[in-house]
Amino acid sequence: MMVKQYELIYIIPATYSEEEIQPVIDRVTHLIKEIGGKIIQDDNWGKKKLAYPIKHVQYGYYILNVIDLKASQLKKLQDKLKVFQEILR
Repeated sequence: MMVKQYELIYIIPATYSEEEIQPVIDRVTHLIKEIGGKIIQDDNWGKKKLAYPIKHVQYGYYILNVIDLKASQLKKLQDKLKVFQEILR
């Protein structure tokens, strides 16, 4: 199976503090590695205003991960990320 490069951008609600988002980022990183992905780049874009409210939340921390992942594992990653209550999108 061929490995492809993907960009994963997720948003953590700003109801969390800067210190509280790190464990969430660590969990996502662990999940990516657990399903066989490799993180090429990770970048915290910081707190930004959302284009529109999501679940009554106006601000969030944007996190970018550039990952190498088998195409067959992408759906598994998406499904597992949906379970994270700390992630808006």
